[in-house]
Amino acid sequence: MSPTVLGINLSHTGAACVLAGGEIRGAGVEERLSRIKGDAGFPIRAIEHVLRASGVGGDEIDVLAVGTLCERFQPRLAQQREYRPLIRAVGKASALAPLSLLGSRALRGAYRGSLGILRRRETRHEHLPTLRDMGIRPRQVLHFDHHDCHSAATFHLRPFDDDATLLTCDGLGDGLAATVSVGRKGAIHRVASTSSVHSLGSMYSRVTRCLGFKPWEHEGKVMGLAPYADPERAEELARDFERFLEVDRLEFRNRLGLIGDSFIDHVAKRYGTHRFDDLAFAIQGLAELRLREWAEQAVRATGVRKICAAGGVFLNVKANAGLVRSHLIDNLYVFPAPGDESVAIGAALLAHLRQVGGAALAGGAGERPFARSPSIFWGPDVSEGIDRSIRDVDRNRFEVTWHGDRIDSEVAVLLAEGEIVGRARGRLEFGPRALGNRSILADPSRLEAVGELNRAIKNRDFWMPFAPAIAAENSGRYIHNSKGIDSPHMMLTFETVAEHRNEIAAAIHP
Repeated sequence: MSPTVLGINLSHTGAACVLAGGEIRGAGVEERLSRIKGDAGFPIRAIEHVLRASGVGGDEIDVLAVGTLCERFQPRLAQQREYRPLIRAVGKASALAPLSLLGSRALRGAYRGSLGILRRRETRHEHLPTLRDMGIRPRQVLHFDHHDCHSAATFHLRPFDDDATLLTCDGLGDGLAATVSVGRKGAIHRVASTSSVHSLGSMYSRVTRCLGFKPWEHEGKVMGLAPYADPERAEELARDFERFLEVDRLEFRNRLGLIGDSFIDHVAKRYGTHRFDDLAFAIQGLAELRLREWAEQAVRATGVRKICAAGGVFLNVKANAGLVRSHLIDNLYVFPAPGDESVAIGAALLAHLRQVGGAALAGGAGERPFARSPSIFWGPDVSEGIDRSIRDVDRNRFEVTWHGDRIDSEVAVLLAEGEIVGRARGRLEFGPRALGNRSILADPSRLEAVGELNRAIKNRDFWMPFAPAIAAENSGRYIHNSKGIDSPHMMLTFETVAEHRNEIAAAIHP
């Protein structure tokens, strides 16, 4: 019998997922409900949200799947200084001890083991009582490795049936920062892993802090700022940064030998007088260069040229685009919400497989235990309670009009007239991207729309881009995409067709 599973992520970007009958019935992210960016911890709002969206009662949950063995990271507490005593101590020790010792398998095992005891105790004495108060009494609790959950989410829900090279890359998860696996016939086999002391994601976040931004939140601002630097002026700095991290076969290697606060102190002391856009250029260049080298090494090792990826580093759409340009890579699928919210999805999938055993993998070549996901609109439907919401509108401030079946054409007219339109339709999308069901729309041919949006609503920094929505049949008019790779979830950038750039002027970035 197929179990009904509640999957949760307790770390950065807390999330919950309900899997029933082998299908995702509902999924949501805590930050969308609390309005706190990157909200972490036990995702009580997301759990309530997914039960309502899925139509599954709390008493129907058979298994609680937790997407960590030991980590519970609270990014808001770490934005000024590292709040975790053990991680802070290791960072300081890196100025004295070699990373080969600090990142050794023995120390990583001790770290995972000691914190794992705390996590399980926390689940028994805090989380399960809270769930019981919500009417949820799972018969079984399962904990899964952070990176295994990332891999499961991107592989089992991939949009193609072929085998895949699986890449996960983030700041830190259960003592690791990256893994390489291969997915064949519905099963995943890990090939290599990188210790968290050699983390590309952590380096990027620490430079984000050095620039005065919030680490684990504003990395996208650094990526967006990078192309505004003068490449000739920043070239020497970029070469310096390339020495920080290298790729050794299937693993990253921190050649600087510093992590945490020691790394921050080094960057601030040695490079503090450089322009902030040059620093952004240098760390972005390092990310693009090493991520591509690592992915190409992985493809050579597995012999599988299609990649499925997850982990927070893959929110870097410019680095993702570099993978697509590689002649060794035929296709790239980045899970639509690749950050730690994907851990809740992966945990639920792995729990399902644990419960049903080998039955899910029976069959011939290419057999997959889960169907392709048709979309990631897994949240509540906006039509629920819409009549009450309309009644509550202040008619002295707003005009309410009904357009029925003409709504899309009416919106098109408003956009052509230069208006900004909010669109709420159907079920809420899962993850950080606004993909049309909860989106703010404007005419992309009007460059001034960027300033208007920022002044009226978004309050973004001037260098941050907006994304266009392009009908698939018209994509060749606007972007170069020789491999024909789909990007429905804002996970890739593309070079634009020069003669039609004016038609999407507000959606172009240097």
